[in-house]
Amino acid sequence: MNDILQKLNSTMGQIVSSAEHVSNGAEQMPTASQALSQGSMEQTGAVEELEETMHSVIENIKQTAGNAQQARDKIGNMENVVAGTHGIVETINGIAADVQTQAGEVEQIQNQIEQITSVVQTYSSTA
Repeated sequence: MNDILQKLNSTMGQIVSSAEHVSNGAEQMPTASQALSQGSMEQTGAVEELEETMHSVIENIKQTAGNAQQARDKIGNMENVVAGTHGIVETINGIAADVQTQAGEVEQIQNQIEQITSVVQTYSSTA
């Protein structure tokens, strides 16, 4: 009988200890929730800054691509005048085409960043 009472007391002690742990955990939830919300807001700000930076980079790449296109056009006009430059012109044309392709890829990345920003902002406003 004493053995049963000891086991019962031990079990009750474990239940009380577990209840205290649950209570302590519940008390920490608002703090953790606040930290998560703060982190989400900070992350949103960082993503917005990144988006602005990427937009600026994309604009610079577009300008560079435009300048490369103009250079390619001028070089194209000079092709017939300058002998022996065919290989150089082809290389420059390839580079200009690559820059234009990369500008398009960077624009796609910016669109994805804008989508991510929208999702993060939506998440932050609901958190």
